Amino acid sequence: MKVLGDGKQQKSYLYIGDCLDAMLRVVERATAKSAKHGVEIYNLGTDEYVQVNDSIRFICGALGLKPKLEYSGGNKGWVGDNPFIFSTPKKSAPPAGKPR
Repeated sequence: MKVLGDGKQQKSYLYIGDCLDAMLRVVERATAKSAKHGVEIYNLGTDEYVQVNDSIRFICGALGLKPKLEYSGGNKGWVGDNPFIFSTPKKSAPPAGKPR
C-alpha cells in the first residue's frame, strides 16, 4: 500500500452521519433568522484526531489485511497538505461587516 508522507500526519475526521445530523439540527433551529447579520456559523468537528498510520492499522485490521506499506516520505502527504489537521467544534465569531 502506498502511503503519502511518513504516515505520522494527524487528521481529525467527522462521521458523515454526525455531520448531516448537525446540519439538520441547525436548520431546524433557524437561529440565523434572528441573528444580527442573518447568518450563524458553526464549526463541525471532534475533539479527537488520529495518525494516518493508525487509520491504516484500524481499517486493515477490520478487513483482515496486512499490506506492505511503502511511504513516500516527508511530513506531508501532498503539496498543500498539513501534517496536523484539527477541526475544532467551537462556535465561530459572527462575520464582520454587512452580509452579502
